[in-house]
Amino acid sequence: MAALCEASDVSEFIKPLASFKSAVWKHFLLSRDKTKAAHLKRRHASEDVQIHKRAKLDPQTSKSSLKNSAGENIMNMFRRKEKLPPNSERSKAITKALAQFIVKDLQPFSIVESEGFVNLVKTLEPRYKLPNRKTLSKKIIPEMYEETKQEVIDKLSQAEAVSLTTDGWTRIIEESHTGVNIGKVLKDALEEWGLQHKQTDLVTDNAANTGIAAEVADMKHISCFAHTLNLATQKGLKLPRPAIYATLIATKEIKRKETDINTLSETDIQNLEGATEVLCEEKFPTLSIVAPMLHLIKTQMFIKDEDPPFVKEVKTALFADLNKRYTKPEVLQILHTASAVDPRFKSLPFLKDDEKASVLTDLSTSVAEYWDSNCPLTKVKQEPEPTQHQWTHPCPI
Repeated sequence: MAALCEASDVSEFIKPLASFKSAVWKHFLLSRDKTKAAHLKRRHASEDVQIHKRAKLDPQTSKSSLKNSAGENIMNMFRRKEKLPPNSERSKAITKALAQFIVKDLQPFSIVESEGFVNLVKTLEPRYKLPNRKTLSKKIIPEMYEETKQEVIDKLSQAEAVSLTTDGWTRIIEESHTGVNIGKVLKDALEEWGLQHKQTDLVTDNAANTGIAAEVADMKHISCFAHTLNLATQKGLKLPRPAIYATLIATKEIKRKETDINTLSETDIQNLEGATEVLCEEKFPTLSIVAPMLHLIKTQMFIKDEDPPFVKEVKTALFADLNKRYTKPEVLQILHTASAVDPRFKSLPFLKDDEKASVLTDLSTSVAEYWDSNCPLTKVKQEPEPTQHQWTHPCPI
């Protein structure tokens, strides 16, 4: 174990042996403490042996390796202090990941200037220079939007039909939200996304202006079934107070027990809850479920003779609102056709026999027309019939 000559207690050290020829020993002494030497042999012997083996096998290579290793370490120290060029692959990959993080997690642009986030990025990649919020909002995010938008347009171009929905709160319309104005916005959107020549259906709530907008944009309009069911339920529960009052005073005294108050039965409530749960459980609710669900609600919640007056009024108001929805023939055709091609409802159990036959006939006609226009039959060229002097098989020898 060696130590510098300037050590305070020189008695603990001895002079280097005469065989130590290196000039470095003019500045070091040998320690008398054998425990330190034993530690080196016990804990680091394998490392020492490997170094000496490499030096003996190829002294020149060993010196070169040490020199290269030292040079690489020095260069790495300088690299850690250098900033990544903005156009480097590493820098562009981090910037893209940063933009995706902000967009997907709805983070504010100011996060790139928060102390904790800056420290996190500095720890992960000290050489990366974070963009400021202005660069993010004016350059990086808009560029990502245009790139993603083009990808979506390319995918939509391969579709034959597209279903759309609207959200008026997220679109600034300078004029009032009339059906005509919304319809103009929809037409502009169809052209912007290359959908003006495709079959497009519009699914919205039951607001009157959305139906007019669909007509202006020349789109088929379907009302959201969940919103329809919600409106019908609210209509049934928003009865005038006299009806509720009359129910409460139907007996000589108001009974205190909750079960004695006339309301929808547990089965009726479960039917409404079941319809809502079915819609919520499906990750991608399809149009094919609307007609069967309407039929199920109407048949299982029909008005019974034994229903109290108030319950009858609730059901009457609910059905009156449901019956005025989905009444247009073109809408019913879409709903029934969608159910017919769904394996769960293909037997159309909610329709009468003549209605089933009409739906299946129209569906067969549509399939045949599609096949004729997209998959024309290949005409086989007929060879002329052989004459009496032509052989139809190899001539016998």
